Amino acid sequence: GNIDLISVVMATYNGEKYIIQQLLSIVRQTLIPDEVIIVDDGSTDNTLNLCKKYTNQDSRIKVFSQNNKGVSVARNEGINIATGKYISFLDSDDTYHEDFLFKLINAVVKDNNFDISYCGFDRYINNVFSCSSEQHFEKGKIIKNYLLFLMDQKHFLSICSILIDLDFLKQKNIKFSIGKTNGEDTAFLIKILSNANVNFVGENLFHYHLGRENSATNNNPTISAISILDCYTDAYNFLLDNCFTVVSFKA
Repeated sequence: GNIDLISVVMATYNGEKYIIQQLLSIVRQTLIPDEVIIVDDGSTDNTLNLCKKYTNQDSRIKVFSQNNKGVSVARNEGINIATGKYISFLDSDDTYHEDFLFKLINAVVKDNNFDISYCGFDRYINNVFSCSSEQHFEKGKIIKNYLLFLMDQKHFLSICSILIDLDFLKQKNIKFSIGKTNGEDTAFLIKILSNANVNFVGENLFHYHLGRENSATNNNPTISAISILDCYTDAYNFLLDNCFTVVSFKA
């Protein structure tokens, strides 16, 4: 089989207003993925029906549904189901630039030794451009700088701005922390970046939308803070288990 097959995993929850726009951003890629795995997390609106309508038109789109267990469980399910050589994620209100997969696959397969490629992204609030991600592009082991940026609450990559070698993910047994409302993306990124050889595409090829109703990011601040600490603890323990010497370093 083709060694460069791509699986895109979409976790959806009550995203009927945006799901079509989002699916179009995947099926209109200049490099079309080999499978799109939609895991619906117990939507109570019309999301699931809209997705099923699409699967009838396009055999690459596969829809699975679960009771409402949260985005992390849905994404982990997607990782288990995926058959591609590479995997990417798209959340239920975000979109890819049309060259996202083409450019990221070229970056990850280059010189045959990268586990991940990433790009920058643009933030939109209520569909209006707000700002770009931190423009930091670096090859190799980038965990140290990722953590330094994180300490300043700055993000130069996101769960949805990366393409990951699926074998790498499975060998390292990296999953999303479940039962959390916030921080699970960052914990996941720390886990993969601690091990990964990384390449980048120095462009913003992912559009991150904020301020939409039913977005997973609208939560109670206290619960959010506790959840973030839980996730960071999870990531910290993962680093210790993987023989990382956790040292304090200064910028």
